[in-house]
Amino acid sequence: MGYCKMRSLIVAVLCIFTTAPGFALSISWEIERGFRFFKYNSDFELQRLAYRDYQEKHSNGKPTPVQLDTALSDPGWWSRSLGPRTSAWYGHATNVKPLELLREWRQREISNGRYPGYLELTETLHAQGLQN
Repeated sequence: MGYCKMRSLIVAVLCIFTTAPGFALSISWEIERGFRFFKYNSDFELQRLAYRDYQEKHSNGKPTPVQLDTALSDPGWWSRSLGPRTSAWYGHATNVKPLELLREWRQREISNGRYPGYLELTETLHAQGLQN
């Protein structure tokens, strides 16, 4: 009988504390990679960059997935400067190009142990004159 009384007492105390007005439980967490199919943070950040760029150029409108895909697959988008608000969001005082941001992010990831990917391979091949 002692065990049941003790258990009831613990349950009662827990009920009082969890329903008390001053009791609050807070959970704080952060996702390392926003989308599990992207291997690196920079891959996810590119999606966010395209989203912010679209918003800046379209009066804070929300792009559809097709519009984001169109921007990311357009070679011209990679070499055009981003708007001042998007550039500032990523810590640049002057307008920056998406490809420059990607290089920054990838260099940071490589210095932390990331293996070079397609971007780094193509730049190496270009530097060696092996690719147009």
